Amino acid sequence: MRFNLLSIIVLISLYAQSLYAFEYNAQDFKKIEQKYQGTLSISAIQLNNEFTINYNENKQLPFQSTFKALLTAIILKQAQNEEIDINKIINFTEQELVTWSPITKEHLNTGMTIKQLAKAAMEHSDNTATNLLITELGGLAIINEQAHYLGNLQFSLENYEPYLNSNPAIIDDTSTTLGMTKMISNIITTEYLDSNNRQQWLEWMLNNTTGFNRIRAGVPEQWLVADRTGSSNNFGITNAIGIIWPPNSEPLIISIFFASKNSNQKPQDEIISLSTKAIISKLNDFNY
Repeated sequence: MRFNLLSIIVLISLYAQSLYAFEYNAQDFKKIEQKYQGTLSISAIQLNNEFTINYNENKQLPFQSTFKALLTAIILKQAQNEEIDINKIINFTEQELVTWSPITKEHLNTGMTIKQLAKAAMEHSDNTATNLLITELGGLAIINEQAHYLGNLQFSLENYEPYLNSNPAIIDDTSTTLGMTKMISNIITTEYLDSNNRQQWLEWMLNNTTGFNRIRAGVPEQWLVADRTGSSNNFGITNAIGIIWPPNSEPLIISIFFASKNSNQKPQDEIISLSTKAIISKLNDFNY
């Protein structure tokens, strides 16, 4: 599917992050926590107005594959600065393949360019592609450094895929949703990426294949959504971050994390879709 990305870029460039919030009832979010027996964390900001929703926004929870949005932004940043060649071919072996590598497993004989790996990581959450990109950047430290630079001071990536921590009681591989929302905002509203690389980053997020039952399921069908999800079969980690474009309105940056009290709980997409619907309902109340 093709999108009018140029108009999206122009629209985003006109807005700055709001520092204000309006009063709202958090009962919808508390009911979701009670129903699914866990901790829900939400941070949502509509650019260029006073709409801000925060709920447990400073709670550090495992981010899982949502960090791949940051990783691919860093790849584009380094390519922009001519620190890496995005068309360089990276070869890899079968022994380097890890769990959930739907794209890289098909390219064992040919290798993949850094750009192709970034696309696979963002659009398909390919874990081998993710690890190869981190290695190409020089390791985990630069991911944390850039997260902090972009305003996510609580971000902490300590492991490679597929060994990211899922236990909400452990600080490794966690972030706050407030930090994730600030980070996304800074990627799209500052000069961190030039217009061409910002357009490429948004295109990958718009074409994400893992989020149809999460944020996208919580908004009307005609609304545009760019997202990146994260999940774990331990502690029911169910996450999504992204950007929503309501018709004739400013973009809404949204981060939703959930961690179950039950270590054996599997992810549940409806936690994200229900939370998104509640946020959109409050957005409609605010605007009208």
